[in-house]
Amino acid sequence: MTSGLASFSGPAGSMAGPDVQVIFLTATVSPRMGTLDLVRSDSALRRQDYLDAFRFYADVVRRNPDYRLLLVENSGTDLAEFERIAADAGIAERTECISYTAQENPALNRLYLEGGLIREAVKRSRFISLPGVGIWKVTGRYLVTNIEALIRKRPKVFDIYVNLRDYPSRVVDFYFAGFSRKGLEAVIARIWDRLQVTSPGELILRQAIDTNLFADLGLVKRLNVVPFIKGRRGHDNRQYDGVTQVAKYWVRVAMNAVAPRIWI
Repeated sequence: MTSGLASFSGPAGSMAGPDVQVIFLTATVSPRMGTLDLVRSDSALRRQDYLDAFRFYADVVRRNPDYRLLLVENSGTDLAEFERIAADAGIAERTECISYTAQENPALNRLYLEGGLIREAVKRSRFISLPGVGIWKVTGRYLVTNIEALIRKRPKVFDIYVNLRDYPSRVVDFYFAGFSRKGLEAVIARIWDRLQVTSPGELILRQAIDTNLFADLGLVKRLNVVPFIKGRRGHDNRQYDGVTQVAKYWVRVAMNAVAPRIWI
């Protein structure tokens, strides 16, 4: 246990350490026709979501010299405007913007689609290849407003650092998660064939964790800090920082303090 919240399993091998921290934003500006379970599909709205989030994270990186900013977009969008934001923030040398066109079937679950993007990022990004790098994968339209606290209060070592919840269902929150390079590759590669279905990928990942598929890696199952999210969810267009979601956030903060073994 770390701070009463995070459970660790796996060997103390070469894991993410204290050096460079990469905020890795995943993005699909223009979803393809037939994308599963997607309500917020308007390309103009999504582009503005991504721009707003990118500005926020560019400022975070500006304040932290050991941070890097990586944006990977999978609908072939021109990212020049994002690159200008990085330049204006003075972090052009600490930013990578990568765009390509995905080939995965859009009718399958969203973790499968994002998994394809993660695989592409591992192949293309020079930041992900840095020794001892900590990688913080964020759904790119969301502002994790306390991301600096989440990174600062991370475990000393880990390969996969995620948030598991048991109530109301057994899932993994994947909008924000931390990885070493080894962990980032493994979390998708080991379930890739299982993900090629329409059922939720977060449930599939949770089943894989529960059956010890990642037992050889440094796996931390609870975040030490509850993320506070701003933005609209893709599957129902609901605001993460609406009244209901803010109430859930404070309930989770309280439960982590008084009953850390109850994962909600």
